[in-house]
Amino acid sequence: MNMTTTARGDIYERVTKIILEQLEKGDIAWRKGWATTGRPKNLISGKEYNGFNAFLLSSLGYSSSYFLTFNQCNQRGGKVKAGEKSCPIVYFDFIPSKWEKVTTTDKVTGEEVTKPKMVAMLKHYNVFNVTQTTITDYPKTEAKSTFNPIKEAETIVKGYTDMP
Repeated sequence: MNMTTTARGDIYERVTKIILEQLEKGDIAWRKGWATTGRPKNLISGKEYNGFNAFLLSSLGYSSSYFLTFNQCNQRGGKVKAGEKSCPIVYFDFIPSKWEKVTTTDKVTGEEVTKPKMVAMLKHYNVFNVTQTTITDYPKTEAKSTFNPIKEAETIVKGYTDMP
């Protein structure tokens, strides 16, 4: 995988731009219907995306819940289709600071130990939905609906005269 780091503002701006583009098109992710293709996951590892990444990838509206990086696509023998754009997935990783140190007491020896302070760094990968690639041998996901409207509730909602 090609992991890159970037200035926080750059990645925040990129993710914000993706969300604003969806809103301008009228795609409001938190108001989508109940049908889903499942939780977004990496095609190669099968690992599900969590938190904001799951929200962001789900809101893109692809017919498959599988995503992969450019390198993973190439390793699988596929190509990203011309003109397709990636979506960043973000996470924090802890790295040792070059400037700050912390002193602690070793629990076994009782001696003071000075180590670099661990600091959080925002990192990201760029991923593509499998439908944006030439890969065809992947598990197909079908939209599932778990929404069963309650007839009485629907009648009440339809009966509102000053509905928001």
